[in-house]
Amino acid sequence: MIFKKVLIIWLVACIAQIVIACCFTGDCCDCGASVSKNYSNKSITVNNIDNSGEKPIVTNSTAVNRNAYGIKVNLLRELVASYKNITPTLIQSAYALDCDCPPALAIIPKESIVSLKIYSTYDFDVNHPANSDVSAFFKVQKNNTYYTINEYLNLLNSSGNYGNPAWTLYDEDDLEFEIVLLLMTPPKLNITNKFRIQMTLSDGRIFENETNEIDFI
Repeated sequence: MIFKKVLIIWLVACIAQIVIACCFTGDCCDCGASVSKNYSNKSITVNNIDNSGEKPIVTNSTAVNRNAYGIKVNLLRELVASYKNITPTLIQSAYALDCDCPPALAIIPKESIVSLKIYSTYDFDVNHPANSDVSAFFKVQKNNTYYTINEYLNLLNSSGNYGNPAWTLYDEDDLEFEIVLLLMTPPKLNITNKFRIQMTLSDGRIFENETNEIDFI
């Protein structure tokens, strides 16, 4: 019993020394309070893209080079009312191997994107009549890298930080989200095209929208 009490006193003394030492040397972690909020995906808008210049731009033209066509998908996301404050303690900070404090703001998604499909409203080519799934002909451009749509979604679904789920945001400016889809294998014929974008969320909701008609030249 006496040994147990001595051990407890020794442990308390060691902890106190660690806390005092780190604070006097300026290494004590003062993370402060962080705030967690939630956001929800609300709708999508889509626009035709002309990729014939230095970078892809939205175009209202009725014609585009078929080797320079793309679609820009904008996802409208909004903050919802729920939020919570998290206040870490000094002991937790002192025992951390480094001051890897949680972010001041974490905006956690209520749902995520599970699929993104592109359908041709008109005949795309002889093998893809109207309403065909032509997603495989497009790739996502992100930071000068090209991904298949599935590769891109898998990347986003596995990029959580600080123990937060994937799709978590750390700045309210990041609520503005866009996906640039470039047509990598255009049809050989110069034809009029129109595309329907279908986005499915993890809560079962489906967003759909269509591009304006555009001629491939």
